[in-house]
Amino acid sequence: MNSLPSESTVAQSGSSAIERGATADSSHQPTSPHDPGQPIDLLGFFKGLGRHWLAGLITLIVTAGLLVGYSLLMAPKNTVGTVAAHAHVMVTLPEPRTEAQATVESATVGQIMSNYVALTTPDPIVNTAVKYLHDGTTADDLKASASLYWGGGGTVIAVYSMGTNQEQATERANAYARAFTEKANDLVPTSLDGLPQPKLTIVQQAFPSDPNPHAPVTTTSSNKLLSPAVGVLVGLVLGLVVMGVLEYRSSRRSMASH
Repeated sequence: MNSLPSESTVAQSGSSAIERGATADSSHQPTSPHDPGQPIDLLGFFKGLGRHWLAGLITLIVTAGLLVGYSLLMAPKNTVGTVAAHAHVMVTLPEPRTEAQATVESATVGQIMSNYVALTTPDPIVNTAVKYLHDGTTADDLKASASLYWGGGGTVIAVYSMGTNQEQATERANAYARAFTEKANDLVPTSLDGLPQPKLTIVQQAFPSDPNPHAPVTTTSSNKLLSPAVGVLVGLVLGLVVMGVLEYRSSRRSMASH
């Protein structure tokens, strides 16, 4: 007579069946999506940038070269110059006819000289001086380079000019001094009633010197040469951006293939 299975055997069989069912159910469950809270592998990303060093280097060189080259191309040429020369012009006051005129002339000599020095490159003098020059100097060049100085205690005016080289500075100073002696009396007020204008004479031709320390400040172009360091910095930043974009695209393709 067949014996019936024991209670323990039935229990074990039931437990095994349940476990097999649970295993089968779990195998059919969809895989859980990637946890969005998982940290990005920044270290791996930055390590991957090295694979694109050539693209970054090319970007840096091209960008820096274009920026510096454009700056050199657009930078204004210095036509004023940095070397100086000056000539001397004497102001000979008219001979007074009376003692009263002599007294007034003596008292106003300082004002007379100041009136001349106050002629800061007026157009009549500048345009006349430019006609005596044949080196390409323009009226704007001469306005920025010429200046006058009177130290007081005499009647001699120093006529300064700058130039891109010593010869040009000397020629500009001589031309401006000549034009000054010809046109200045037309531009200053009459010094004394009843007396002719003072006589202006070049007593010393231009010679090399330091620039006029009292020259008025002239307005120059605001365009400045771009520093090569700035071009390199911009190129470096753009190079890193290009490397980052390439590495990002490479990483996306790698993830899609898996």
